[in-house]
Amino acid sequence: MSGERGLTMIEIVVVLAVMAVLAGISVPVATRQLQKSKIHATRQEMSDLSKSLRAYGSDVGFDPSDVRWGRFPAETAGTGAYRTILGTDLEVNATGTTWNPVLRKGWNGPYISPERVRTDPDGQGSEANVPGYQVDGWGRYYVYRNRNASGGRVRNGDAERLVTLTSGGPDRDPSTASDNITLVVYRGRIH
Repeated sequence: MSGERGLTMIEIVVVLAVMAVLAGISVPVATRQLQKSKIHATRQEMSDLSKSLRAYGSDVGFDPSDVRWGRFPAETAGTGAYRTILGTDLEVNATGTTWNPVLRKGWNGPYISPERVRTDPDGQGSEANVPGYQVDGWGRYYVYRNRNASGGRVRNGDAERLVTLTSGGPDRDPSTASDNITLVVYRGRIH
């Protein structure tokens, strides 16, 4: 049949070249958009976590005989670049205090959903089921700090406290500060 016309090799090469150019443009744009959405989601999660930490602090209050409780959960030892992480105090009553409706003090949780996610939270190559609130948008632990005003561990006699959450950001490394996301949960008096 002499009336049929197919694609020539040059036409196919031109179409493939155009598709390659479009893919070369769209992949970086999609990657940037994905990073932006993870940054936004992580900031929102950190804000929600901050509210839960503040509710916990308000309920549990300060026991002068035991500074590790203070107004916020104690730090939990992590691994690798994640030296201190948030434990399970927001979902489990670690203080042993019960809610006193008259004084409006005591543990009144859980303060956050205990949903679990499977991830490599410390970047050491082994996956685990961890509470979803302990990890950021990249599946890595938040670095949680409950420190005195000079950055040391809280001790009896300290007057001020600084509580922060830090995400390692897109590079997933909290030791490289250039892309970290840090939220100050509380800065002020210990009472």
